[in-house]
Amino acid sequence: MRGPPLFSPVSDVQWAQLSHFLAKPSHQPHRKADRKGGRPPLSDRSCFDAALWLVITGCGWRKLPREIGSRQAVSTRLNIWTKGPRMTWLWQAYFSTLSEDQAQALACVARPQRRSPPWTWPLILILRAHFRPEPLNYFEEQY
Repeated sequence: MRGPPLFSPVSDVQWAQLSHFLAKPSHQPHRKADRKGGRPPLSDRSCFDAALWLVITGCGWRKLPREIGSRQAVSTRLNIWTKGPRMTWLWQAYFSTLSEDQAQALACVARPQRRSPPWTWPLILILRAHFRPEPLNYFEEQY
């Protein structure tokens, strides 16, 4: 029996197709006096990679690798994206970049759980619609 597929971040080609669904970054102030301080903002690509990592591995927020980003920053950004149709657009665009084998592997690991976060719902619906078996026609003879 095979284990879950290994996580691989979004490629440059895939990100080129996904990035136009996101707003352009706001202007960064050049003078230190104009900055509010704190951590620099997490990139949109890192946030999407984190969402993909969480879906593929099935692990919780606490196991999110530090290289991807802060779990609070990722959670905040994903909740912002979920408020409109943006997350659905991102998942649809990502799904369209996958091969049939990659999509099948993603469908095997992306399962709805009892407490699935709302940003995973569009992906689960897209996968169900794509891999739904054909309905049986009971009026045809089965010989």
